[in-house]
Amino acid sequence: MELQAHRVSLAGHGVSDDGRFGILVFTNATGEPLPLAVPIEQLGTLLKAVVLTQTEIRTRLGPDAPAAEPIPIDRWMTARAGDLAVVSFTIFQTAQVQFAVTPATIRD
Repeated sequence: MELQAHRVSLAGHGVSDDGRFGILVFTNATGEPLPLAVPIEQLGTLLKAVVLTQTEIRTRLGPDAPAAEPIPIDRWMTARAGDLAVVSFTIFQTAQVQFAVTPATIRD
């Protein structure tokens, strides 16, 4: 199924005044801004969509896929929380991304 979509470029980001929405600002081909407010509860889902889309592009295009720039990690740490381990990465100096490693996680 081919999705019909407007082609845009990411121009900026921020947080709503009430802190409940992440705001992504895109621009269209004519430079018009298109700000989108994403509920904070869905930002993890948005990250998942980005990662899965990037993976699908690499799968479809193979070696011809444009290379995504790796995100440098400033610091990392692990911590225990019950049955899982939490791996935290600090990126962009102050941003933190956390991943849960559960007993069901497969190790290669």
